[in-house]
Amino acid sequence: SGELVPKAKFFYSTSSSTPETPGNWNTERNGTGSSAVTGDFTSSGVYFIIQGSGNGGTTPHTMTTSSAWTVSGAGSKLQIENGATLITPAAVTLSASAIFQIDNGGTYKHQNTSAWASTIFQGIESFGNSSTVEINSTATTLPTNSSYGHLIINLTTDPGADLSFGGALTTINGSLTISNTQSRDIQLGTSTSSSLSITNNLSISGTSVFVFTAGTGSPDITVNGNVTVSGGELDFCSSGASGSSTLNVKGNFSHTGGSVTSAGSGSNGLLMNGNSMQTIESPGFASPNQISITIAPTGSGQVEIATAKSFIITSSASFTISNTSSATELLVNGTLSTGSSIVNNGAVALNGT
Repeated sequence: SGELVPKAKFFYSTSSSTPETPGNWNTERNGTGSSAVTGDFTSSGVYFIIQGSGNGGTTPHTMTTSSAWTVSGAGSKLQIENGATLITPAAVTLSASAIFQIDNGGTYKHQNTSAWASTIFQGIESFGNSSTVEINSTATTLPTNSSYGHLIINLTTDPGADLSFGGALTTINGSLTISNTQSRDIQLGTSTSSSLSITNNLSISGTSVFVFTAGTGSPDITVNGNVTVSGGELDFCSSGASGSSTLNVKGNFSHTGGSVTSAGSGSNGLLMNGNSMQTIESPGFASPNQISITIAPTGSGQVEIATAKSFIITSSASFTISNTSSATELLVNGTLSTGSSIVNNGAVALNGT
């Protein structure tokens, strides 16, 4: 005979309220069942589900901690459904065997400075591809889990030091948005030569500073959507670092504000290598001699400087057009300004200036 597995006990949020209050959970979605008691927070196999859209009543719910909340039962689960949100000014701590699940369309906002690895990310993370984790406050050690849906870094408080993912971040199944780092560096890593794949877009704005490498590591970053730098700083290699970073862009590259730079000594590269129509624009990079630019679309892809747009290549920058597409690799319908020579192994259609 097989071993009997205890049936999980389910509790659903009853309102947009505090999750640490037992009375804010009920065994029925419509609140007609039994309320949780304090002991349910420590019992094994108890699931707490923050109700999302389409469940009637006041759903979707946004639950916000006002004091620390611990779910310590073995095999427990905290789940955020589509349209629901959990905000944690006070820390939530899960057991090592607990599951923290964010469904597609669910949102978690981290607003405390407790250590990630001993609180909310102590157990097992399961994030839908279109789920969102937004970091508003954090300890100086970022989480070490490798995968997210959408990840937003929007710091509302100064962490007191630069922050690093330590090479652990490898997969963004949605978009990576960096809108405020309180002027602190957000580093992918230092000595680790990791690979980061972003399914959708990379966006940098405000006073943000995003650094690919802050040491000897040479990361490879692939953005399958668009890269947008409208403010802040995108730094391929920070001051004092020697690693070499490569940014592969499959969509558009739009640099309209802030700076794109390499403050260190590494040899870095921007590769436009998608397989469809891509556009590029930039007023010019800082430290251009340390960021080479390669136009290398694949298949029948093309890269375009669109009408009324410009791409400025500062003196001494390396700009190469590769023979990699069955179509004309570079279309200049706007303005291409170069202070250095262009290595052209492909084809260029010049309709602008």
